[in-house]
Amino acid sequence: METYNNLKKAEEMIRRFKGLPSVPVVLSEALRITADPSVSYDKVIKIISQDPNLSGRLLRIANSPYYGLKHRVTNLQLALVILGIREFRCILIGSAVLDLMKFKNLQYQELYKKLWRESLFMASFCRELSQSLKLPYEGEDFLVGLLANIGASILLSEISQKYFEIINQSLNNHKKQLELEQQQFGFIQTDIANIFLKDWDIPPVLCDTIWRQYDIDYLPIDSAIDPKLSALLRLARYSLIEIQESVTYQETLQKSFTILDTTFENCKGLWEEIKKSKQTILTQSKIDLESLS
Repeated sequence: METYNNLKKAEEMIRRFKGLPSVPVVLSEALRITADPSVSYDKVIKIISQDPNLSGRLLRIANSPYYGLKHRVTNLQLALVILGIREFRCILIGSAVLDLMKFKNLQYQELYKKLWRESLFMASFCRELSQSLKLPYEGEDFLVGLLANIGASILLSEISQKYFEIINQSLNNHKKQLELEQQQFGFIQTDIANIFLKDWDIPPVLCDTIWRQYDIDYLPIDSAIDPKLSALLRLARYSLIEIQESVTYQETLQKSFTILDTTFENCKGLWEEIKKSKQTILTQSKIDLESLS
């Protein structure tokens, strides 16, 4: 019942927001045709080339140090050849949604930048851990991390003052922040992310994974569409929380590693190494956000 009520209230709220764009026509058509893995590259390029801004963002994400491609891609044709349809499709989604995560209100630009840094941390963390564990993802790992804060970004954009107050009142405690969101709105940030991404026809597995990133009773990851992808994002989220709150969530981490067919003990060294290597993203005074968007 809590799940239904949360999503119902989140949907009611998002229908009242006037500043949110509808899904771009080019993205909608590109997602439709790339659902067929045998689609011709020429057909994909013809559609995406209609939106130069989207094309440019796609190439910037693919070439960013956060994504970590070994070969630089300079055009859509080369991107398709190197990435393949499935991975190209993931970066395309990120390219389209990315614009929503840029700060629109100068009063809150530092908070927007903080959400950006967190997103890039989680995206980079998910991708490296996924590759280290040889999980069968082709961009989905990076994308769910990149979009993990989309719900918070929407709330900050549309009800800036109220959401800013909630963040301040939470005193950098994620549990307190989620409690305040539930009390104030009747839903939490990931509920609104789920509704928004579904409205944009983003693949259900991605919507579901982003929805389940927090360890909440009514959002178990073993009930996820893709439990391993959900476990991956939850590991990234709680690694971030451990850094920010200086607390340990070993039980949450252990459950996630179990779903990935391993144990926290077996992966502790790897996990700590990745967490440490990505931590610098959170403290960079100038982070290369604008170059992606």
